[in-house]
Amino acid sequence: MALNKAAIIKIAGFLAVVIGLAMMPSFIMAFRFHEQEAAHGFGVSAAMAIGIGMTSLWFTRGKSSALKIRDGMLAVFLGWLIASLTGTFPYMISGTLPYFPDAFFESVSGFTTTGATVIGDIEALPRSIVFWRSFCQWLGGMGILVFVISILPALGINGYNILRAETPGLVLEKLDGRHQDSARKLYLVYIGLTLTQILLLYAGDLTLFDSVIFSFGSIASSGLTGYNNGLLHFGSAYLEAVIALFMILSCVNFSLFYYALKKDFLKIWKNTELKAYLAIMAVAAAVVSLDLRLTDTYDTAQSLRYGVFQTISFMTTTGNASADFVAWPSFSKTLLMILSFIGGSSASTGGAIKVIRIVVLSKLIWRSFSMRIHSNAVIGVKIQGKPLDSTTANAIVAFFFTYMAVFLFGAFIISLDVEDLSTAFLASSALLNNTGASFGQMGIFANYEQFAGPTKIFMSVLMLTGRLEIYTVLLLGSRTFWNPNK
Repeated sequence: MALNKAAIIKIAGFLAVVIGLAMMPSFIMAFRFHEQEAAHGFGVSAAMAIGIGMTSLWFTRGKSSALKIRDGMLAVFLGWLIASLTGTFPYMISGTLPYFPDAFFESVSGFTTTGATVIGDIEALPRSIVFWRSFCQWLGGMGILVFVISILPALGINGYNILRAETPGLVLEKLDGRHQDSARKLYLVYIGLTLTQILLLYAGDLTLFDSVIFSFGSIASSGLTGYNNGLLHFGSAYLEAVIALFMILSCVNFSLFYYALKKDFLKIWKNTELKAYLAIMAVAAAVVSLDLRLTDTYDTAQSLRYGVFQTISFMTTTGNASADFVAWPSFSKTLLMILSFIGGSSASTGGAIKVIRIVVLSKLIWRSFSMRIHSNAVIGVKIQGKPLDSTTANAIVAFFFTYMAVFLFGAFIISLDVEDLSTAFLASSALLNNTGASFGQMGIFANYEQFAGPTKIFMSVLMLTGRLEIYTVLLLGSRTFWNPNK
């Protein structure tokens, strides 16, 4: 069946309008603080985005809006690409990052919540640009298209296949009778958590601006800040504690917050992924803290403070740094890297493989050991007391190996631009997992300025691939995908 080009263009046009409107707070801020070049950049970019988007909507009005899964996949990829390209223009037009690969990298890093940067001196940026790069990560945290799905019925489009394409292998549980209603409820939770964190940080003597920037970064599991040395700029235990709490919350399956509001605590208690997520994080935090203490890296109090925070930061793929973890023992750094591959829960703002897939893989491995001993036994895999069908199990295994193959391919390509092989692997994992921070040349503040332009473009694609969970990007290179008869 041929692609529904009109519906795809309509979604892309609508998204361009959304991103254009999202630039208006930054434009107003630039105007307010007399940042003339930034104001020009946001003004022109917003006008272009809204103009092109409205034109697309005009020419596709009245056209069929039925979407198949293939249409949804292409709409998702184009949606994220258009958002990233549109977000590039304020950097270029304002002169902040006039070189396209740099501006594109910075934009993709924000929208995919990777939290990497190519800007050497963040504190020298106009406040409106700092706000924009932070707002991009907040928009991308919950998924730009999750927001769009809640609006699509007004355009006559059902967003279910878009939702399936944006989160392949993981199903957004209906919280209401319709998926768009579920999307709205998830965004209300997202906004509620953000506002709560802003208030808590503001109560801790941060300015309102800094409270907003740090809240956007931790809620979105991204970590972009307005300071060159991030959290180290403050050295505040209170700030670290609040951010750690909301990093944990942002990587819990957002459906569970809805159940909490409905006081349906039994569903929360029975959630296998939540138990595994918290257990892995708690054990890893204890092990890292113990390693820091036994190697005399810090005293007991500091080992707990920094060990727990960095464990949370890496597992939630936020990449915030409260200490110079590059100088930590190899054991702790290896464990943190492994955690960055695990990531947060499904239907959360975290990146990487996701805990539920790790749980299934662990059960499959354990079953293989049991079947070695009891070769004739029929041993099923259950999740929350329900048997897991073989199709889902096979899909998760395939996803894992595909994910690792992309990681190795990413390291191979990046190795063409570095002399240190470990840096290539660390950069690939940080970008694919949407963690940003790493231990190589990029440092604890995830600066990728030193890489060549073509490498930055490839890194941007790698970030998008990780954010869209591999298949949405890889299938675009399949001949079958473009065959109208299949």
